[in-house]
Amino acid sequence: MIHTGSEVEHPDFGVGRVLRILGDTAQVDFFGESLDVAVRHLTPRGEYRAAVQSDSPAYDAEALRFRQAFEAMNLGVVPPDPSQLIDLTIGGSKAASKVQRWLHAAPRDGLCKIFFGFYGTGKSHHLQLVKAIALKQGWVTAFLEFDPKAADPAKPHLVYQGILNGLTFPMRENGTKTEGFFGLVKEIRDNWDLIRDGQYFHRCPWFRSALEVLQYFPHNPDEDYVSGVGWLSGQVKAVSAIRSLAQHCGLPGRSIPLLPQIRETADIYVFLLVVLNEICRAVGYKGLAIILDEAEHVRGFNVRRRERANNFFDLLARVAHPPVLGDDPPIANDYGIQVPPYWQEGPHFALFVGLTEGDTFADPTLSLREACVFLHREDDRVMLSPPTPKEYCAWCESFFARCYRHLGRGMHLLSDERNRQAISVALATALDEQPTNERLMRIWIKLASLVPSILMCGAADTHDNLVKLVTSAARRASGYEFPWD
Repeated sequence: MIHTGSEVEHPDFGVGRVLRILGDTAQVDFFGESLDVAVRHLTPRGEYRAAVQSDSPAYDAEALRFRQAFEAMNLGVVPPDPSQLIDLTIGGSKAASKVQRWLHAAPRDGLCKIFFGFYGTGKSHHLQLVKAIALKQGWVTAFLEFDPKAADPAKPHLVYQGILNGLTFPMRENGTKTEGFFGLVKEIRDNWDLIRDGQYFHRCPWFRSALEVLQYFPHNPDEDYVSGVGWLSGQVKAVSAIRSLAQHCGLPGRSIPLLPQIRETADIYVFLLVVLNEICRAVGYKGLAIILDEAEHVRGFNVRRRERANNFFDLLARVAHPPVLGDDPPIANDYGIQVPPYWQEGPHFALFVGLTEGDTFADPTLSLREACVFLHREDDRVMLSPPTPKEYCAWCESFFARCYRHLGRGMHLLSDERNRQAISVALATALDEQPTNERLMRIWIKLASLVPSILMCGAADTHDNLVKLVTSAARRASGYEFPWD
């Protein structure tokens, strides 16, 4: 049996390791070079076992994951391992429990949470945490940052394309994992009987027509086939590719409808996301969780673009919430294309949004939904604030204990619990001196990671020296120490 990760042998290229399998074609790494070869030409190799026991130390997977997370913190990026991300988040366990409850109730109650906070309060970090937890719970996720050029909410086709390009799939029970929208198309083909009669799928001419055409061709990285899949994932200019494939099947090219790009199109692209959510559920996932950051970009648009963006936001929110009785119908697209009234039949996908508060709630006369179109209920609003010095101190102590356990040599000063407490208190005291609205927690997280970094390079040989170095760095970071002091 050949699968991803198998060691195989090819008659011409020798021994290699399978990177991925697409239908009858496998992508194999032969001595550092990736080649596409036919699966039938590959022979699986038996597992090699050493004749004698190795005296090398046992592989510590937990230590490796922690080290990768630690390096990510130093670089100011999100730790790649979901479990490490949760463990290394201040209040991560509490936040994880809350998100798990939200996701569990989502199919019944709907799920639309908007994270508000000023710069540095951790909106993006919390959204990444949501993504990690959703994946662990079996949800397909899509993380996208709004951008006035690449993902303009006034142009829903760009947002749709960004969402489908950013699809991330959870690990299945058998250890396999789907990669991207191209991999999802393979799952759709394998489960066609479960999908073709879906409530929304069979009423969606874009998904239905394109996937009926793609069924006639092998699922491999052929250029025309990939372009056809790309059209369905939002590359609207590739319509000629999918129409050409349709003609090869004896179907008229015009049987594939256009994906419109200009004017009002919000109801079309939100409908496509509803269909995508239905597909994800049909093939065994919990559903689709869409995570959008930097939603405040809409504020700088001109009036017409702001209207289109807000209509798109309104539809996204309606779909994530249960239907609102007596709600006016949304603004229809400008092409006369009829879509099912899916906004009256939800909730559908889960939605999480990061938004800088600004003056959103400055006018007390506005209702919640008038102030922010995403909000239907008071508990949709999640207000973020920096952790207290006490919470930060407790997190530092836990972090230093893990550093001692997992980072190996040089961490001897962190072996004593009293030392860890003293360093944590020094950092928390410096944090307490800084006004709450000026605390950028990414800096204070990096200050904590400075402690093991100092020990790794041998810059402090005593506890007192270590505390002195850390305290000086913290005061400089918080702006209370000047070069002439």
